[in-house]
Amino acid sequence: MANSSKDEEVNLVDPLFTVGSSPPADRHEELFYGENKGAAGSRFKVQTAEGKEYSILRLTNAFISAKRSWRRQLNHLQVQVITQKDIPALRRDCVVLEERMRELFKVQEALEEAAESEDAPGT
Repeated sequence: MANSSKDEEVNLVDPLFTVGSSPPADRHEELFYGENKGAAGSRFKVQTAEGKEYSILRLTNAFISAKRSWRRQLNHLQVQVITQKDIPALRRDCVVLEERMRELFKVQEALEEAAESEDAPGT
């Protein structure tokens, strides 16, 4: 029979196969997501070239979608300014336009950051 310690459990089907104790609950996420919180021997996620290309493609599509959404809202607001005099409705449309613009800037910055990290040497 295999030497079993307090940390190991002996498999009854195969006594030579021992199972170590499971990691503490707070380490499950760290192991699953590959996060390193100072533990030696932890794995880091390394993105492949295809993964980087896919990320940039997704960000490019998100940017195009955000730009279309912003442009649609701008066109809508222009029509509202010409045809209506309802100030509260115009203000609501302006708020929506500002939200669309923030979203567009956020996606553009993420896209630029991803493109820069792809161009950086050693990645």
